[in-house]
Amino acid sequence: MTKNDFFRLLGEAVKYSPSVVVGRVEIPLNTFAVLRSPIELTAESLEKTIWDKGKPYFYSRKWEAFNYSANRISFEYPILVAYDLGPRITDFFSGKGQRLTNIRLDCLYPNVEKAGADVKQACKALVVNEIYDLTHAHLLQVLAYMKNCIYADVDGTHGWHNLDRLNDQVADGDVTTYTKDVNTTAIYTRRMKENNGQINGGYLDDESKDMLCGLTYTITLQESACELQDSNFNTINCC
Repeated sequence: MTKNDFFRLLGEAVKYSPSVVVGRVEIPLNTFAVLRSPIELTAESLEKTIWDKGKPYFYSRKWEAFNYSANRISFEYPILVAYDLGPRITDFFSGKGQRLTNIRLDCLYPNVEKAGADVKQACKALVVNEIYDLTHAHLLQVLAYMKNCIYADVDGTHGWHNLDRLNDQVADGDVTTYTKDVNTTAIYTRRMKENNGQINGGYLDDESKDMLCGLTYTITLQESACELQDSNFNTINCC
């Protein structure tokens, strides 16, 4: 699985995630964004543009509701943010090149007590411990979605899919048939287990202008470093 496949599936995990109940309030996970740094959380519309439509780096329920209008790029909390912490390559010169990327996942919701008036109007008044519970539940749902991904031939097209969603698509008639690629799926599952036996995380408090609180976890994605191509050379064979 490539990093862009992974980001696309994270966006799907947000789009199709169920709401989390806090007290008597149901709160859905509303936004996914790949950002370069937490500073972009302060930018209007997270510095996303119409060019992000259809790409794996941004999903917003609110923008989707506006039919992805170029003039109405917007988002709502809670938000799942992915930061690419940088790749590293192992065993390239030994013939088994692998690229590993640490991806930090932050799930955030405003501390309404300290936030501005516009946030107070748009968000529920949760105390910080409730925000921790909310964002933890959303992160676990996202991780479960990623855990249940398979590589498959879906109506003649190969790609990565969440198995439960794929079965729902079959039931709804959106997909006719699919065939799981057992070997490719097993490689992804094995790598995720090996690289994420323990997922380290932490709490976040009063970040950005909207006083965002929540949880963060860092996971490692492993992919082959052998797909590099050059117009003057054949595919590099390092595996």
